[in-house]
Amino acid sequence: SDLSSTLFEFLALNRPIIQTEFYTPKPRHRIFPWRLSRRLDSERASEIDFTHFLNRPSNLLPVINHVLEYPDEMASAREAAVERYLYKIDGQASSRLVDAIEAKLKERDSG
Repeated sequence: SDLSSTLFEFLALNRPIIQTEFYTPKPRHRIFPWRLSRRLDSERASEIDFTHFLNRPSNLLPVINHVLEYPDEMASAREAAVERYLYKIDGQASSRLVDAIEAKLKERDSG
């Protein structure tokens, strides 16, 4: 994964995550490089410490072999990241959202 929501979705599974550090810019980003730099969140990227980094495609197989052999290597970092980024992973996010919306509507209607 790159630094996208996919990375955080997989974080909830507490399984090794391989994050790529290479990309080929789309033609529009080659023409207008500032459009890409605006999309990248370098501050948040610098805080990611729970992934295995892949810096070139040729290293994919060694990195996969490593995470298969040592799947728990970064487990504590992933658990800390879950606390930091995901709040609760109990499957009740939708219920909490509905409850919060209903509470706000009740508050608005009674006020």
